[in-house]
Amino acid sequence: MKAYHADWSIDDRLKAHEGIVIDDGEAWRYEYTHKDAQGHYDLWYRHGDPLARKPLAEEKTLRDYFAGQALAGMITTAAAPCLNGLDGSEPLVAKYAYVMADAMLQARSKSDG
Repeated sequence: MKAYHADWSIDDRLKAHEGIVIDDGEAWRYEYTHKDAQGHYDLWYRHGDPLARKPLAEEKTLRDYFAGQALAGMITTAAAPCLNGLDGSEPLVAKYAYVMADAMLQARSKSDG
């Protein structure tokens, strides 16, 4: 459900972001804010609705998240700033980000068990 900012008071939007919005007896949870041709809106979804479209952030696996964090760390701690790329070694750096993510998942499973 799209809820355009122009249709809500600031107080109502802030209250809604803190929890759940009830509309016609259905509970909706805040997902994210975006802008289209009609203006800024908040996207809401019905909690537990298998047909609700989930944004990319929810499609990302824990492995993807760990790899992204590892990649950010590798790039920011490189000997020289990587603003212009990694001189063709990007595929290798991306591969090792997932190697690190797999190691984090393995360590995580050992600590859970």
